[in-house]
Amino acid sequence: MRIVCFLMGGLFALAPATAFAESFSVDSECCGALYYHVGPGGSVRGEYPKQDGRIFGTVGPEGAATGIWTQPRSDHPCVRPRNGSFAWGRFVIRNIGTPDISGEWGYCDEYPNRGWGFR
Repeated sequence: MRIVCFLMGGLFALAPATAFAESFSVDSECCGALYYHVGPGGSVRGEYPKQDGRIFGTVGPEGAATGIWTQPRSDHPCVRPRNGSFAWGRFVIRNIGTPDISGEWGYCDEYPNRGWGFR
């Protein structure tokens, strides 16, 4: 009997996590369209095809996503690679998944200080 209850509990635990994953898209001045997915536990993954770029991060308790962007090329290559590329940096996106979305990005390890220009 305990095994059945445990398995049923596990199945119920998986259903809500899948149900709450959402996909979004937003246009930006810097990078064109950004398509992103907010998954279970606040994981964020996305892409911006204009530069063949990707974002990877997490949403914190205040609702801001922070993480790393990577792309094949950059005007400011980094000294060390990240995710297999020397073209990477940090980002912050506030109010992710809402009409009030805003955020910045930066090269390599610099503090994100360049606007995405979401519109």
